[in-house]
Parts: sequence; structure tokens; C-alpha cells
Amino acid sequence: MEPAESGQNTHVLTIGSIHLDQQFLVDSLPQPGETVVAHAVTRGLGGKGANQAVAAARSGARSEMVGFVGDDSKASELLAWLNEFGVSTPGLITVDDAESGVAAVVRDAAGANQIIVSPGASSIGEISDAALRAAIGRARILVLQGEIPVSLSRRAATIAHASGVRTLINLAPVVDFGEALRNADPLIVNEIEARQLLALEGPHDDLTLASLLSETARSVVVTIGDRGAMLATTEGTIHVPAPRPERVVDTTGAGDAFVGALAARLAFGADLESSVRFAVAAATMSVESAGAAASYPLFEEVLR
Repeated sequence: MEPAESGQNTHVLTIGSIHLDQQFLVDSLPQPGETVVAHAVTRGLGGKGANQAVAAARSGARSEMVGFVGDDSKASELLAWLNEFGVSTPGLITVDDAESGVAAVVRDAAGANQIIVSPGASSIGEISDAALRAAIGRARILVLQGEIPVSLSRRAATIAHASGVRTLINLAPVVDFGEALRNADPLIVNEIEARQLLALEGPHDDLTLASLLSETARSVVVTIGDRGAMLATTEGTIHVPAPRPERVVDTTGAGDAFVGALAARLAFGADLESSVRFAVAAATMSVESAGAAASYPLFEEVLR
């Protein structure tokens, strides 16, 4: 990816969740009813929206975040992390008498994790249409997920469509975007989310999932873990394989790294297939370090 030309709009706007991640490192993930002892506890920036905004910034885009924090001590910590990682926050809104979102992440020695989220302010924050239009009007790419009230996401998607702003929808978790989903370009889901959206039971091969979803949005990407991603467009469905990581330390936030990197690449004017290839490489690199946002690589490193 080349640096942005003078005057080129590489602005990615992410509207989504912001959480404080508390990560507990254990030898093995607990089974139902089992207590395990953590040998380390860390704190860091989290929430799908925040992670994706950081990934876009680390991939070279001008990244802006609209989201909600509480009027508590965690809010200043979250704001400082966003700014440190290169995300501008003029649209960060403080919700009175609310707690900032928190996630408890339990990670084992192999890098697998279990996550519990208390969304706090992210689930109750409000923003006017005028403020949404102003923020979306600055962007080339809009990124949405399922961790904030879907009514807000639908409004944002509708405004973006009317304004000609390309919208990426990461349907994680799966929520009802209604007709707004049809304008996603692309819709991004993992295998579990794809089956939920299609109301399918049991395993289905990657090609089938991507093909079945191809009529729900302008384009579709199904991420398939260490196998890469499936891209479905009007021209057909292709498999984009993932490179082999040097080591797997922590898979937390890998999907968010994929989304943010993809948005950044599209903001630079790349086509969707090459953008997916870039995003797969970024997501793979993200699992080689501990944490979510803190583990995301600079885009120069992805292209080495």
C-alpha cells in the first residue's frame, strides 16, 4: 500500500463499541463448574468498534471513532488508548450515570479464549442524526458491527447509503439490520455467524456458506480462521488462504484486525479481492502477539 496522495480521502469512520478488556491468562480454559487460577492479569483497549478503528489506523487510514463511554474512571483510560493508537475521537460521547463497557477475556496457553462482555454505555448511548451525518460526511468508508444498539447502526447505514459512503457491516454478533444489510459492501461474518444468519444447523462447507450469503448483500466475506476467508461477489466465490503465523500467542481480536485492515485498504482505493488478501495477512500477524488492539501490526509490516 502506498502512502495516501495529497488530498486523497482515506478516512475510515467506525461506529461501535468501546470496552476495557481485562485478560486472565490461564494454562487451560475452565470447563463448566471448574475454577482455574490465572497466572497473570492484564488490561487493555477492547470492544469490536475500538479494535476495528485501531486496526484501520495501524493499516494507514485516517481512522475516526464514534462510540460511548461512561462517566467513570475507565473512560479517560479508554480515550487515551484510542488516541495513542492513532484514532481520532471527536465523536466519543460520555453517557451520564453509566459504566464504560468491560470485557473479561480468559486466554489459555494455546491462544484460545473465552470472552464475557458487559457493554455498559455502549448499549445505551444515543446520538442525533445531525451528528451522524456530520461524522459520516467526512468518511470514505463506514464500519459497523453488532455490539451497539442496532437501531443506531441502521440509521448510520441508511445515512451512509444516501451519502454515497461505502459501508462494511461486520455482523458480530448477529443482529437484525433489516434492509440496510443489502447495502453492505462487504458483509463480513465468521462461520458461526454465517450459519446463524442463514438459520442453518450443523456443519456446512465454506463455499456453500459464502454462496448462500451472496444474495444478502452487495458482497460477502466469510472469515474461516486459520484457513483465511471466502469472498463472494457477483463474479463468483473465491478462497483467500491465510499465511502460516510464526506462532499463535493470542487469537483475541483477530477478526477485528481483519475488518479494520480491510476497511483501510478499501479507503486507499484498492479492489475488494486485494483488500481481503491484505486483511487476511493483518489478522494472521495479530495472533502472534498478546492482546487485541495492542497486537495490531503497522501496515508497512504487513507488506514486508
